[in-house]
Amino acid sequence: MLAVTVLIGAAVLAPIGHATESGERDAAKNARLAERAARHNARLAEKEAISKQREAERAAKREAHRLAHEAEQAVHLEKDGNVVKIECNSVTITYNGFPDLPGNSSAVYLSLHTEAHEPPVGPITFSFDGASATQRIPVVFPIGRSLVDVRAKWNSNGHKGGFDIHGPAKECPPAPAFTLEKLQTMEGGTFTKSQITGEVGQTVYYEIIATNIGNTLLTFGEFLDEHCDAGTVSTTSSGATEPGQQVTFFCTHKLTEKDEEGSPLVNVAKVTGAPEPGEGSKGTMGSNPVEAIVKPHKTDEEPEPEKEKEKEPGKEPEKTGGEKTSTTPKQEVLSSTTTSSPASTGKSGVLGFASATVPALHGPQGCVRSTFTAYVRSSGVQSVTFYLDGHRLKTLTYRSAHKGMLSIKVDGAKLKVGVHRLMAKVTMKQSSPTAKAAKATRSLMFVRCKSATVTPRFTG
Repeated sequence: MLAVTVLIGAAVLAPIGHATESGERDAAKNARLAERAARHNARLAEKEAISKQREAERAAKREAHRLAHEAEQAVHLEKDGNVVKIECNSVTITYNGFPDLPGNSSAVYLSLHTEAHEPPVGPITFSFDGASATQRIPVVFPIGRSLVDVRAKWNSNGHKGGFDIHGPAKECPPAPAFTLEKLQTMEGGTFTKSQITGEVGQTVYYEIIATNIGNTLLTFGEFLDEHCDAGTVSTTSSGATEPGQQVTFFCTHKLTEKDEEGSPLVNVAKVTGAPEPGEGSKGTMGSNPVEAIVKPHKTDEEPEPEKEKEKEPGKEPEKTGGEKTSTTPKQEVLSSTTTSSPASTGKSGVLGFASATVPALHGPQGCVRSTFTAYVRSSGVQSVTFYLDGHRLKTLTYRSAHKGMLSIKVDGAKLKVGVHRLMAKVTMKQSSPTAKAAKATRSLMFVRCKSATVTPRFTG
């Protein structure tokens, strides 16, 4: 019995020892797995810390680059006391040390070098009185790196000199920007920003001009104007607009009794400009407000005292035996001016009297790569002659006006890359047969760009 008991005890103890060894192996395995997981988590934490550190370094570099770029946006150069400030949208010259006398003047030549050397534009004459003055020349630099050459010469009031600043590099980023101008008119009138007057049933014509003043292509859209009647909105272009060029929106509104009750009718338009991908974000701009006074609507029952008054003077000479009425010399001149106003009978469709105010020259004021239109308003204009870089392009008279404008088209693709000057010599109509016609010159600067983006040269 004893031997049997011992054998049974051995049989029972054997599996218990095997289970103990297996548990030890599992514990060791779990320890190794835990150690690997700890090492893996440590590596992940280290990589994440390194990634955050590198991102912080990149952010610091970007901020440093931004600050350096902002510092490059305005390059200040000084030559013999005269300071030149070069920005991505203008060149400003501050003259100092001139004689403190009237009639000082300077002639400026300006060149913009991108991929090829271009001849300067000029002379751009600037006149001023006193010992110092500031001249600002609008120039829209293309995207990328450019070189600028600014030269000036003067010889006035015994003061002779000049300077030649060549080669400061200018790095200009994409800078989308545009302006929005709203004009209005009644049927047969000229477009204006001033207040107009109409009656219920008449039609107001609106003209909204979006001008690209940045250095990127812009697509104008999302036109909003709560007072434009349905189905009357149109535009001159729905595609991308070159820097310096314009897109015009048109619409009309027929005045109603509701407009009469809420007179004056105040109107503002909104347009969105969207640049090319990667060249900035789109933006929406509101135009200047325009006002229209809506006069009370007349009915057939209302008396017309003016007509009755007109009849009375005509009857008086018959009753008094042929007495003659006389007018003063001033009244005679006014009457002559009123009946012979060329603006009231011209083919341009302009109503009213000839204006002595010479209109502005509208056209590109930035980058140009294709055909663009330049124009002056035809209101009161007798003739206008357009010049490009001193060369005569075309002369137009008021008979050539179309939609209230005297305009020409210029093929920008044929121009050399660089800065150009467009000029219009305007002669106004005479306000009376004895009056002298007003004359003035209007001009603007624009840049012929090669492309919207600048590709770095291959260096190997």
